Amino acid sequence: MQEFFTDWGGWIFGASVLMFLGSLWFVSWLIIRLPYDYFLTHNVGIRHANQLVHYLWLLVRNLFGILLIASGVAMLVLPGQGVITILLGLSLMAFPGKNRILRWILERKSVRKTMNWIRRKAKKPPLVFELVLGYEGPSNDDRQQFGRSRLDVTGNDVAK
Repeated sequence: MQEFFTDWGGWIFGASVLMFLGSLWFVSWLIIRLPYDYFLTHNVGIRHANQLVHYLWLLVRNLFGILLIASGVAMLVLPGQGVITILLGLSLMAFPGKNRILRWILERKSVRKTMNWIRRKAKKPPLVFELVLGYEGPSNDDRQQFGRSRLDVTGNDVAK
């Protein structure tokens, strides 16, 4: 057994560090790319004209989501952002009860705070997790900071 660690220990350590750094970058990149109202809208995805293309795309999304969930579960005991990776994997997938599970994870204030901290560092508007009556997107200060003239509720630019 000691021989195994002397031969492979350095490689295993190097791979662990590489996976940790890669997960930090990749998960952050995904969070930054999300629209600010992603968790408010029911994202049903794009319906392709060709049914085969639609189901292949759905299969690819679900397989990638499963890969992210498995990685996130591993990151619960290994270095990495486990809960956020699981959340992103669930967000990609399409299955019954998805929104209920996402809401349960997003009830954790630490998860919401971490995701918005990542977005703030990238100068992106914070994610909105709950519908607030009268909310029309980022504030005027945020619109100027992020280079947008005016946003409607969906986050699209509209004419003045």
